[in-house]
Amino acid sequence: FPVTITCQEEMMGQMGYKPNGYMNLSGQPIKRQGGGLIENPSTEDIMRQAHSTTVRIERGEGFGESGSGVLVRNDNGTYSVLTSGHVISGYVPGEDGNTIKIVTPDGKKHDIDPKSVRQSGVDLGSVKFSSKENYMVSRPGDPTKMKPGDSTYVGGYPIDPKTGIQDKTLRFTTG
Repeated sequence: FPVTITCQEEMMGQMGYKPNGYMNLSGQPIKRQGGGLIENPSTEDIMRQAHSTTVRIERGEGFGESGSGVLVRNDNGTYSVLTSGHVISGYVPGEDGNTIKIVTPDGKKHDIDPKSVRQSGVDLGSVKFSSKENYMVSRPGDPTKMKPGDSTYVGGYPIDPKTGIQDKTLRFTTG
């Protein structure tokens, strides 16, 4: 998924962000892991944040594609994950084997809240999970500050088209 994501109004509104917001990891100040802001982030700074805010999404075998998501909110230990809609499509709570697990940057697997699965009319979705861990979340950026020629980045856990196996190492590249 692109690290700078344009999102549909209804989905971003449901998650508490401004309509047509962007997930900010490029071109604007970003949060430092220990606190504070990095005013002019380097590619390495952005890559570090991507590694801290990108999660792997694992589906039960035979129930859809696994994929990637980004941590976008922490509400007292309930984390919201923004992802592609096709990654969570077909999820039926309680159906034997039809599971969605979030694998956080520390390698821990978390069950989602089955009632939190949301999909929009575009290929965009969100899920929530709970954890006592303190994970870094991405924050919305200001799309008016993006201009043609700005650097963009792509990060995620791709699926090998030949084998169908999801990569367990975050891939990060310029877009």
